[in-house]
Amino acid sequence: MRWDSFVGTLTGIRHVTPNMIRSTFVVDDGYVPIEPADESVALYFSGDGVALRTKQSDGPDSYGGWEVADTERSAGNRNYTIRDYDSTTRELVIDIAEHAHGLAIDWFRRAEPGWQLLMAGPRSWYDPPADAAHHVLGADLAALPALARILENTPDHIKVTVLAEVLDAEELSYLPTREGATVVELVGSGNGASPSRLSAALAELAPEPDAYVWYSSESADIRAAKKSLRAAGFRRESYDIVGYWRQDSEAWLTRFNERADEFMTVYDEAVAAGQSADEALDTYEQALEEAGL
Repeated sequence: MRWDSFVGTLTGIRHVTPNMIRSTFVVDDGYVPIEPADESVALYFSGDGVALRTKQSDGPDSYGGWEVADTERSAGNRNYTIRDYDSTTRELVIDIAEHAHGLAIDWFRRAEPGWQLLMAGPRSWYDPPADAAHHVLGADLAALPALARILENTPDHIKVTVLAEVLDAEELSYLPTREGATVVELVGSGNGASPSRLSAALAELAPEPDAYVWYSSESADIRAAKKSLRAAGFRRESYDIVGYWRQDSEAWLTRFNERADEFMTVYDEAVAAGQSADEALDTYEQALEEAGL
């Protein structure tokens, strides 16, 4: 995987809904946009407003020719959707869902205009078949920026059904208006506060297998969504399902690391047995689920 690195300078930050923060950055010319509407970039955080430095590298931790140089200052990285980009001003918009605490949200709460972040990417998952006349878009609050951008960019002749799970009905105002779109509003559930109803809503909707499904939510929840689509006869190329965040991520990571080599062996053996990368990933996810992860 090759990611280009670039630096973004924060120019503004504000709430656009009670639980959605909008940040704007001016980025250098290392950023080259791509077309898919769930385009995302990785943000590399330090403990202050000074961007991490990079160095040339072909090592195992490199991203196609570079890696973080001052690792002692690195606090980690997170992926976020590019909500909008102006090629004239090079202003890039990233919206962040409010939550109790975490690497990214803590940084944004402290950040001031002029602070900088190392960024890398972009990449995407949204890839509907050309003949899919019905698009089903499912998201919780964290994935709402990607859903909103997809909704804006979906051609007018496509039938669209939206499944949106939020804690407060006011968050639904974040979504752009699209004539003819059906919006299934799931208010007051999921999003780390209570069990999610999103995958159950997808199963109840029961889209035909010739539809396309883009679905993003908590990493454990997406497994149920995948299972319901497979049971309904969906081809693998007819859905893109992505985990945008993980409940109790720090505790999960501690437990995962205790058996990380075992799980990677499951994936490697699946590939060696002739499974495709997607099939091997499903086998890997099944192993995680059986381990309570």
